[in-house]
Amino acid sequence: MSIEEFYESTIQDVNQTYNEQLLESSSTYTYKEYVYLESVLAFLMDNGMLVGEPVSCYCNTVFKNAKVKLHAYALSDDFTQLDLVVCHFIGDERIEEITDKIIKEGIAKPGLRFLMESVNERSNFINSLEKSSDSYVFAQSLTRMYNQLKQIRLLIVTDGKTKSKFFKESLVNGKNVKVEVFDIERFYKISSEGQPRHEIVVDFTSMYGFGMPCVYVPQQSGSEYAYALTALPGEVLYTLYNKYKDRILEANVRSFLSARGKNAGIQQTIVESPTRFMAYNNGLVIVADSVVIKSNEDGTSSILQIEGLQIVNGGQTTATIFFTKLNNPSIDLGPVRVAAKIIVIGKEQEEKLHEEFIGKVARYANTQNPVKESDFLAHSAFQVRFEEMSQSIYCPDSIGRWFYERAAGSYNTFLSREGRTPARRRALTTNVIPRKRLVKKTDLGLSIATWEGDPYLACLGGEKCLTRYKDKLAEEVELIDAQYFKRRIAEYIIFYHTFYYLRGDICKQSPGVVRIYLLSLVSKKYRDKINFDQVWLNQGVSEEFKEQIQIWGKELYDWMIEQANGRQLSEYGKTLKNWEAMQQFELSRIKKRIPEIST
Repeated sequence: MSIEEFYESTIQDVNQTYNEQLLESSSTYTYKEYVYLESVLAFLMDNGMLVGEPVSCYCNTVFKNAKVKLHAYALSDDFTQLDLVVCHFIGDERIEEITDKIIKEGIAKPGLRFLMESVNERSNFINSLEKSSDSYVFAQSLTRMYNQLKQIRLLIVTDGKTKSKFFKESLVNGKNVKVEVFDIERFYKISSEGQPRHEIVVDFTSMYGFGMPCVYVPQQSGSEYAYALTALPGEVLYTLYNKYKDRILEANVRSFLSARGKNAGIQQTIVESPTRFMAYNNGLVIVADSVVIKSNEDGTSSILQIEGLQIVNGGQTTATIFFTKLNNPSIDLGPVRVAAKIIVIGKEQEEKLHEEFIGKVARYANTQNPVKESDFLAHSAFQVRFEEMSQSIYCPDSIGRWFYERAAGSYNTFLSREGRTPARRRALTTNVIPRKRLVKKTDLGLSIATWEGDPYLACLGGEKCLTRYKDKLAEEVELIDAQYFKRRIAEYIIFYHTFYYLRGDICKQSPGVVRIYLLSLVSKKYRDKINFDQVWLNQGVSEEFKEQIQIWGKELYDWMIEQANGRQLSEYGKTLKNWEAMQQFELSRIKKRIPEIST
C-alpha cells in the first residue's frame, strides 16, 4: 500500500467514525480532528510512543491577542515526564505538505504558550479558562508539578506531511521542551511495517566514528536468525532511551519494567564502580531486523549499524542508566559498558511468526527473573483464546465480525494484507470489520474491570488495568466459548457507546472516568436484569437506554465534581477509597421502560 492509499483509507475511517459518533454524541462536541487524534493517540500508546496514558484536554482560545491551543496530554507515573499534544487536522482529498515555518509559528507556538502561561505565576491565563473544563484543572495541576518535571515534549499530530520531524528545543520557564511531529508519513511508515521498531536505527559510525567490536555468527542454513555479541557503551543506551523511551522495549516487557521501577543496585554501580558494570550486570538481549557488519583486516568484526532494535531483556538496566544520568547530570557514563546479545531476525518472516518468535525470545530471556507467564500479556492463554473466538464468530447479519487486537497493530496489518485496493479496504472497513468493531486487549480489560465492579482499576488506564487483572482473566480461560465471547462483547458495546453519550455538554471533564463509574454502578444494581443477548443481536443499545445513561451520567458527573473538590476526576477515580464512597450515590429511578432492562 502506498502512502497515498494509506492516507485515503485513514481519512475514510475518520469520516465514517465521525458520522457514527455524531449520531451518538450528546452535543456537537465531536470534531473530525478529535476522531483522527484519538486514533493516532491509541496507536502511539499501543506502541510505547507516549510517556503515559493520553488524556483529552481541549483548549482552543486566545489570550493577550495570541492563540493558545492544546488537545491532550500524557504524564508518566512518577510525574517526571510530560507529553503535550496539539493536533493539526486537514482532511483534504490529498496529502498536504506543511512547511517548517507553519509548524513552528502556527502550530507549535500556541501549544508552547499553553504551558508557558499555565506556569507563569503572574499570568491570569488559568482564570480565563472555564472552571469545569479539563484544561482549567490540568493548567492548575501544571503549576504544582512543574518543578518536578524532568522532561517535557510538545508532540504535534497531523495528517499533513512535514519536511522535519524534530525541531529545536524551546525554553519555557527554565525547562527545555522538545518539539516533535508525528505526521502522516511517520504514521504510514510505522503502520505499514507493522512495528515502530523499524524507525529505530543506531548508527555507531555517525555516533563514534567507528563500529562496535563484536563476535558475529551469520545465519546458518535452516536457521531463523543470525546473532552478534558485543559490549554497548552506557552513553549509547542513554541516548537511545532519551530519544525513543519505551519504544525500544519489547511491548510485553514494558509492564514488567514499569511494575518494578528503577534498580538501586544498578544505580550504585554506575555511581561508585562504573568500570565494573559489565562484570556485575547480566546485560541485554536485543532483537533486530538487520545489522551492518564490517569485517576488519585483522579478522575481527564490527557492528556499524543496527536497524529495528528492541530490547527484550534488560529494559530495567537501560531505563536505570537513563534516569541515573538524568537525575545526576555530572555522572560520567564513559566507563560504563553493557554486555549485549543481538539476535538478527530479519524482515522476511511472516508477521505472525515474527511476533511469536520475539515473544518466545522475550519470555525465555526473562526466566532468570521471577516473571510469571501471565506477565507477557499478549501471549497469555486468555488473550490467545479470546482472539480465536473473535475469528470464528460472526455478527447476527452473518457478514460482519469483531476484530480482537491481541497484538498491537494487528488490525492495520490485517487491513494491509486483505485490503490491497482502496475498494477492497473500503468494503472491509464498512461492512466486515469497521473500526468501531475493533477491540484492543487493553480496552476489553477496561470493560471487564468496569462490569466486574473494579472501576478504580479501570481508571488506572489500559496497560495497568490489564496487568492488575491478568490473574482474574487467567481464571476465566476455561469459560471462553461462544456465549462468553458474545456476553463480553455486548458489555463492551455498552461501554464503548456510553463514552460518546456522555462526552460534551453532559461531561465537560473526564467523560471516560464518569463512564467507568457509571457502568460499575449500573452493573451493581442492574447487571442481572440487563439482557446482553439483545444487545448482541442489535449490535447496539436502544434510544431509551441511551437517554437513561445520559440522565444518570449528568447526575453522577455533578456529584463527582462536588466530591472531587477541585481535583482532576482522572486522578480522583483511581482509589478504592473513593469507589467505596461513591457507592453511596443512588441511581435515580428509570424514567421510562428500557427494552434491555427488565425491572
